[in-house]
Formats: sequence, structure tokens, C-alpha cells
Amino acid sequence: MVMRSALMSLFLAAMLAASLAFASHQGMRNRICAPRTRMSSSDAVNGGRETQIVDALRHVRVPIATFVSAAALLLPDVAVGASAGGSGAVALEQAITRLEKVDNRGDTVQAMADLYEVVQAKPLLTRTKYKYRVINAINDKHRLLNNEWDQTLSYEVSELKRAADPFRTVDLKPYLQVAPYIGGGLYLITLFIQRSIPEIFNFAYPISVFVLVSPVIFILLTT
Repeated sequence: MVMRSALMSLFLAAMLAASLAFASHQGMRNRICAPRTRMSSSDAVNGGRETQIVDALRHVRVPIATFVSAAALLLPDVAVGASAGGSGAVALEQAITRLEKVDNRGDTVQAMADLYEVVQAKPLLTRTKYKYRVINAINDKHRLLNNEWDQTLSYEVSELKRAADPFRTVDLKPYLQVAPYIGGGLYLITLFIQRSIPEIFNFAYPISVFVLVSPVIFILLTT
């Protein structure tokens, strides 16, 4: 998704640059080919400015329209202007708020299903603006309904988290903030073992890797 968004952004930027270049070229050609008439210096200046503006607006109309149409086609889930983000944001706000307010199993399952449909329709908006709120709402429901948690809820949670945060960055963030320090400490320990007790290094190294990676696996399996 990130690569696709980057490629689409480059494509749209290229289209916009081509549109402006086309308008500038057309305006310049019209000014060169336009018949010259005698007029006063002030009239010439004012008339020239008006002609430039009219020419630019006339020739940029079609390229800009093409640019907007292509953007709407290629990025249907990104707001081109203000309209696309408005309705999507409202729908997401309502669905997330509904999930945050429910307090029983049945309503939670339905709220997650409704939120999943909205997230599927607006994945980019969700992942850039509402990801943390969605995941935090899900985790709060997990803690609230821990005694009633079953396979249905687990399935809804896995699907919703996969749609809103496919790389699980929200759940992993607390551990990833301290993982570099843990990794550094484990590296120093294994380096000391390698130099001081080399005969057990072959056991110490995989154990240190397991210690570093196991919290990630635990978080992915339990959240």
C-alpha cells in the first residue's frame, strides 16, 4: 500500500507538471502568433496581462480536468479535494465510537463487523489517521470481555486488525521502543560468552535470539 501510494503520488505530480507546462506553452504560442495592433503603452500592458490570464485559463482547463479524473480513478480511497475525506472520516468516527461504547458481547461482535466494512472501504484513511484509535478500541473490548472471549470474537479481531494495521505496529510499538536496548544487552552478553566461554556460545546465541524475538510472537498471538 505504501509503495502503491508513492507511485500514484509520483504519477499525479507528473500529470500536474505536464498540465502546467502545456498551459504555459499554449499561452506563449498564442502570444507569439497573435496579430499586433497599435495601442498606448498602458493599454498594451493591461491588455497583455488579461490575454495571458485568459489564455492560461482556457488551455489549462482540459488538462486539469483530466488530472482530477485520473486521480479519482487511481486513488478512490484518497480524498481529491475535501469531499472524499469528509464522508469517510464521518463514517469511521461513527463506527469507532459505536465500538467504544458497547459493553456486551453481542453488540461488540456487530460493532466490529460494521467497523470492518468501513475500514475495508477506506483503508488508507484508517491506517494514516484512525489506526491507533481502532486498535485501542479493540484491545479495550478484549480486556472488558475477557471472560466471554471466544473464537467468533477472535476471528473478528484478527480480520479487523489485519485491515486497519496489517503490520501490527500499534500492538508492537511498546516493545519495539525497548527492543534496541534488549538487543544491545544480549549482543554484549553473547560477545562476552564467545570470548570467555566459547564452548557454550553455540547454545547462547540461539537463546539470545529467542529472548529477543519471543515477545513479538507473544504479542501477536495474544492481542
